[in-house]
Amino acid sequence: MLRLAQRIRAPCRSRWTKAIQRREFAGNSWPDPEAGSKSRLAPSELITSWFEDGSLIADVNVFRRAELWTMLRLLRGFDLPDFLDGCRIAYPAVTQLMYTRQWDELAALTSPRCYEAMRATIEAMADDGHRVQLPPDGVVAEVTACKLRRVQLLQSDDETPPGSCHVHVDFESSERLTIFDYHTNQPMLPFDGSPRVQESTWIFEGVVVDPGGDPGAGGAGESLGDQEGAGDDDVMGAAPGWRVHAIT
Repeated sequence: MLRLAQRIRAPCRSRWTKAIQRREFAGNSWPDPEAGSKSRLAPSELITSWFEDGSLIADVNVFRRAELWTMLRLLRGFDLPDFLDGCRIAYPAVTQLMYTRQWDELAALTSPRCYEAMRATIEAMADDGHRVQLPPDGVVAEVTACKLRRVQLLQSDDETPPGSCHVHVDFESSERLTIFDYHTNQPMLPFDGSPRVQESTWIFEGVVVDPGGDPGAGGAGESLGDQEGAGDDDVMGAAPGWRVHAIT
């Protein structure tokens, strides 16, 4: 996830070539029970330690916590603290790409549906005579809290590799955004450049690579741009990078 966040700051070299429709899954297709599913579960001690750390898991009810604990055990190789560190960087970077209308870079880091929604929002503002002005230091948003809310495994098939998932992350951020009305050339409240608390949930889509050997080895997958020398077909067949699937 940190690799993804670092790539957002650089010129985008995405090789994503198509959108993949995936189905949510919470059964036993992955890991394969016949292949020794017990050995492919994440260590329970590791998952428990994440729940005991108040900065990593969102406040959800007992049933949702039980579901989340189970899903995390199935995602052997997922590094939650590292993933959330990447999310903290990805949030302001993706937000800034939208407000500065850098569409090619934004399209590479979001699902087609999310990209279209973001672009339509900005274009609708322009049609209404509104324009966005960034703060003098260029920092639109600063994440003050970032916690995991939910994990959804996706059923694997010919186009969806094992370990594909949606990861729901709750954000709280302090944003300093000014929106001017062209007609009055005055800022529109509450978007007057003053710090404003924004809460939202982002859903990230990607693949967690099962390390196969050591239970703590591996990670949350590599971004596509890190796989130098790979062609489009090779990249799509490997572990795709994380991208924003939806924002609520």
